Amino acid sequence: MVRVSECVAIAAAMLFLWAGQPSPAVAQNATPVCKFTNDGQCDEPDGCAPGTDVADCKDEVANSCQFARDGECDEPGACEMGTDTADCAPTRMTGPDRCRWSNDGECDVAVGLCLPGTDTTDCAITEPISTPAPPVCKYVNDGQCDEPDGCAPGTDVNDCRDKVANSCQFARDGECDEPTVCEMGTDTADCAPTRMKGPDRCRWSNDGECDEPDLCLPGTDTTDCSAS
Repeated sequence: MVRVSECVAIAAAMLFLWAGQPSPAVAQNATPVCKFTNDGQCDEPDGCAPGTDVADCKDEVANSCQFARDGECDEPGACEMGTDTADCAPTRMTGPDRCRWSNDGECDVAVGLCLPGTDTTDCAITEPISTPAPPVCKYVNDGQCDEPDGCAPGTDVNDCRDKVANSCQFARDGECDEPTVCEMGTDTADCAPTRMKGPDRCRWSNDGECDEPDLCLPGTDTTDCSAS
């Protein structure tokens, strides 16, 4: 039979072992680590979380510059970075660009020089810029090639295939026969080159009406639109 004293001893031993183990909550909330410790510069609060660069942020290091505590932040000019902490740290405690390396044209968060959210301006600049949507032709599949005056080149593909764009019997004769002998958009080979440049390159230019932006692209019916 197990004695009462033996049961008490076993229970006490188990309680001791259990008490020495860290709780799950403690294990999950590990103390942040500074990777710039003992580099001779106080890297708090921008390069490291407060309280993680203790050795460097002691007064003999953090304020070792001869101009420390003069009421002005002398980093990085008269003092090396991390040696005028008393004057400079307060200016870095708040704001989206409080990292000492902010506004240098480079995002220093990714390389570990700044904590997230402390180099906002530089990191926002390096974000990819969205690509504008391609132009769209609103006259597609109307049986006439509307490039390059009514639609941007490459946006009226079906109509500008040769069987439509040059369907006039007088197409490719070396003369632009639109809109008299040929319907608009059916003598493209002869007419398009004459419309590729100039302020009145729209097929409906010089008709006495401003056809921008409905029938002509902006800047292609200049004479009519200036008069109106």
